[in-house]
Amino acid sequence: MKHLVLLFLLALPFSPACSDGDSSGSASVSSANVDQFLASYASLYCNAFAPCCSAKGYDASGSQCRALISGQDRDKLDVAAYDPARGQKCLDEIQSYLASTDICADGTDPEESGQTPSCENVLPQKGGQLKIGELCQDDDQCASVAGAKVECYTYTKFSDGGSQQFSYCRAVRPGKAGDSPCVATIDGNTTFFQGSDEQVNEGFSCNMAAGLHCSSSDSVPSCKAILQDGQECSFGDRCQKNSLCTGGKCTPKAAVGASCSGFDSCVEGAECDAKTSTCVALLPEGSPCELGSECASKGCVNKKCSGGGGGLEDFAYSLLCGPKK
Repeated sequence: MKHLVLLFLLALPFSPACSDGDSSGSASVSSANVDQFLASYASLYCNAFAPCCSAKGYDASGSQCRALISGQDRDKLDVAAYDPARGQKCLDEIQSYLASTDICADGTDPEESGQTPSCENVLPQKGGQLKIGELCQDDDQCASVAGAKVECYTYTKFSDGGSQQFSYCRAVRPGKAGDSPCVATIDGNTTFFQGSDEQVNEGFSCNMAAGLHCSSSDSVPSCKAILQDGQECSFGDRCQKNSLCTGGKCTPKAAVGASCSGFDSCVEGAECDAKTSTCVALLPEGSPCELGSECASKGCVNKKCSGGGGGLEDFAYSLLCGPKK
């Protein structure tokens, strides 16, 4: 299963805050709405994940999953800033995503799927006091921004043969086609950050699941459609799945059995064998292996292709599902 070790984190469209704070009277007004949102989200996700638990021999009742999601520390959430209308839109998007995705086979974070933009920071945390653009040391020091992921981003500026590195609070929102400046391309559970010559306080992320990538072909990077085979491309452009930018054009990657020229030159599910310069299919779970790179799961445990997580995968399942039957 791809990315399963992240599932116990990806289940939430927010993450537990590390900063402390006292509940206020105004926050208690919205606490019932927040409780309802968490319960609804837990019901949607945990019901969908129950078959995954059952298939792996874990408790499939969903009780532990619901407790994990619903048990967020309310004192660490900016409850008064919760928008019930946006919360309902997030739930609708999650429901559509789960209906169209086999989460047991593809452990892609719902928030990173490109199908749930309303879930970005839907439950704002009680962040720090630092404003966007101000210097910081960690994420918890930055004040939350509705509809955006706020991070303490480390920036390196090169000039006159030297470099300067500093960290500042940055807000990143899910992008649409044409949004700029973009600062990252999201591909499943992997984020590729876009370099910049200047500090970018507010930007957009472009999700490949939505057919977008952060293109640096213009002076200001922007979210653009992923290029199709035969289209002209340049450094910083993303071609469609199983294609590469070669010789200035998007070109299909080599199929299994075809000659290849190194890393990422073969179609998904295959790798370039360094000895034969030929694309070979990745090994299924249970096959004998020497390295994780030989396996489709990317995990080689005790010389056999495993689910890619080993003990970590078991930990993720036990955290979401509960004990084994």
